[in-house]
Amino acid sequence: SNVANPRLFGGGTGAAPMTHQPNMVKRSRLAVSSAPRPFGGDELEASRFGWLPLLSLTIASGLMLVAIGDLAARNANAWAPAALWIGLGVMLVPVAIRVSDASISRRESLALATVLALGFYLVKILHSPTSFTFSDEFFHWRSVIDVVDTGRLFQPNVLLPVISAYPGLASVTAAIVHMSEATPFLAAVMVIGCARLVLTWSLFLLFWQATRSARLAGMASLVYMANPNYLFFQSEFAYESLALPLGAATLTFLVREDGEPDRRLRVAYRLTWLVTLAAVLVTHHMTSLALVAFILLLLVVECIQRRRVALRSVLVPAALIAVVGASLWTGLVATRAIGYLRPVLRGAGAELGTLATDASAPATILDTITAPAREVRDDTRAPRRQLFRNFANELAPLGERIIGMASVPAMVFVLPFGLWQVWTRDRRAVNLALGAASLVYPFTLALRLTRLGAETSNRASEYLFVAMALVAAIAIERYVLVSSKRLGPMLFAAWISVVFAGGVIVGWAPWARMPGPYRISADSRSVEPQGIEAARWAARVLGPSHRLIADRIQMRLMGTYGHQWPVTLHTDRVNVAEVVFAETIGKQERSFLERGRVEYLVIDRRISAGLPLTGVYIEQGEPDTFTKVRPLAREVLDKFDHLPGVDRLFDNGAIQLYDVGVLARAAPQ
Repeated sequence: SNVANPRLFGGGTGAAPMTHQPNMVKRSRLAVSSAPRPFGGDELEASRFGWLPLLSLTIASGLMLVAIGDLAARNANAWAPAALWIGLGVMLVPVAIRVSDASISRRESLALATVLALGFYLVKILHSPTSFTFSDEFFHWRSVIDVVDTGRLFQPNVLLPVISAYPGLASVTAAIVHMSEATPFLAAVMVIGCARLVLTWSLFLLFWQATRSARLAGMASLVYMANPNYLFFQSEFAYESLALPLGAATLTFLVREDGEPDRRLRVAYRLTWLVTLAAVLVTHHMTSLALVAFILLLLVVECIQRRRVALRSVLVPAALIAVVGASLWTGLVATRAIGYLRPVLRGAGAELGTLATDASAPATILDTITAPAREVRDDTRAPRRQLFRNFANELAPLGERIIGMASVPAMVFVLPFGLWQVWTRDRRAVNLALGAASLVYPFTLALRLTRLGAETSNRASEYLFVAMALVAAIAIERYVLVSSKRLGPMLFAAWISVVFAGGVIVGWAPWARMPGPYRISADSRSVEPQGIEAARWAARVLGPSHRLIADRIQMRLMGTYGHQWPVTLHTDRVNVAEVVFAETIGKQERSFLERGRVEYLVIDRRISAGLPLTGVYIEQGEPDTFTKVRPLAREVLDKFDHLPGVDRLFDNGAIQLYDVGVLARAAPQ
């Protein structure tokens, strides 16, 4: 048997016996002589829910505190963030204490992980309970609109063209809209909610297959929830939020088939991971790459263990199908993905190289903690970024900076101990592959010190935490819980609270965690009734599909609520920001309007009141992207009121819509 003894990792009562018994008599055609059934067990264990009812109540209480905090944030009350943090703590800490108990059953551990995962998903829903507000959600909402309206996939996405090459999310959501007549928002909530369940169950089963311990599977599931993107980004209506659960399911059923002696079950597992693998390939580019990379890593580890190419292993056809499928889809359908990812990765690498030669870079971390909140940035054009300081020069509170900095070494410190346990106690291929993947995480941390690489590092965490969660759980179980059975669960709860809170702080800006008053170019904080009404007016009066120029937020609103076609640098190769930022409309600006066939212009005069929190007013590629030190002049936005032939068609006090077709038609030839 290639299955390890469950006692090696200190499995509790939820761990089923795994000793190989070659003379075991099969009681039925589905009986397995070597490996136990996942989630199986005797009737006593199956009926045990332990603390689930009580802890479900505490999670609900935490959600109530979060809802109160969101209401306070909408009223701009200063104590709102405290309610959010207390609510999250009430949800997380009791569950962490319970899942680290040696007596927990497999069913209770899975149930607690599921309820907590859904509770964290509801935190995002409470943030925006009635409509889309997060930036990426508008891109995918537009794809759903196009599929519903036309009945066809691969429709050009005017907000983010690469999305049209990955129609998995749009097709599923549009199908629900058609079948149930639900709104796209309600359908999106259901799709991502189901995806959250698939992710939780898949990871729990993967961790349990690796350790055969209910306690370790529950602990690892909670550690994964501490990754910086879990609370908000992975709850968005975005293709990654669906592809990642499907990728986790692929790995889980692939690993399960590799150790399954029953032929019929192997066929069932193979059909399952083939379907989920295909779904990943047509849903998201980065998840496809990550999945292919890990399957190849798993195959390499198994070949090294056997000291030969394991041609009969299920990993060989899996790796072949994954590589060929991803290559064909990218090369034939999603060619835009290459051009979309190349600048990000190239820019991050270039900045990292520059940072490596900067002698003052190590001082950045100390400055991050000690810098006063009102200190003005120096050398804003350097690739080095000051951590916890946004593009409007606002510094996070000292407490958040300390916890955010502490969470990284808290996670990195336990990895060597977990890796040692894997190496000395259970060297199965899945454990070694996860251990090897966890080694990548420390190298991604350097990217956080660069402007372009920070997002790359942040996005990588949701993949790498699959590996790190298991390694960290093994280390804590062996060196903390075994050594101190009474105090150990408390220490685990304290440790994961720091890692979780630090992940939220690092992964999501303070102004974005809760709703509130309007902020400039602040994604969810900039989506408000005036902008929505302007977009709806455009759809009602102008009709759909008119080409227009708008700022970052109005571009999203006009492209969804307004059914318009925003002209952008990345979609139409027209630098529309030059038209908005120019002091006068001259020959060059008119040529931009003519090339983009621009009919209308949307101006939100509120953007001139301060710096953009996301670093740009319109889009990346505009002048001084991420390096602005002074707000846009109000006179620059007022110039359209004085241009002959330009008519103001709409004005609600903050947002104006102009007919600028005469400027495009009058462009010099």
